[in-house]
Amino acid sequence: MKEARKTGNDCKCKYKCFERVTEEDRVCILKKFNEINDKILRDTYLSGLNSLFPVSRVRTKDGSCHSRTVRNKYTEHLGEESNKVCKKAFCALHGISTKTVERLAMRPKQDDCLTSSKE
Repeated sequence: MKEARKTGNDCKCKYKCFERVTEEDRVCILKKFNEINDKILRDTYLSGLNSLFPVSRVRTKDGSCHSRTVRNKYTEHLGEESNKVCKKAFCALHGISTKTVERLAMRPKQDDCLTSSKE
C-alpha cells in the first residue's frame, strides 16, 4: 500500500495562505483527502476546489496575441467557510504535485476539444 500523503511546505506568498489555514484545518484537509482511495474520486474532489475564470485583461508588451484564456482559483472549504489559496498552498495542503493540478486544469479544455471535433 502507498504511503499517506503529507502536507508540504508553507507557500510564503503575499496572500499568507498558511496563516489563514490553521494547523488543525491542514490536518483535517489532508486526512479527508487521504481517505479517498479511488483516483477518479480524488480527481473529482480536487476539480471541485478549482474554478476556471476567463482572463479579464490581457497585457502584452509587443501587442501579440496571448494564448492564456482562463485563470484558476483554488479554494479550501473549512467548515462553512471557504478560503482562497494560491496554487502552491493548494498543492501543499493536499500533498500533491503541481503536475497533478495542471493535469486537472487541462481536463475541461480537452473535453471542449473532443466535443467540438464531434460536431
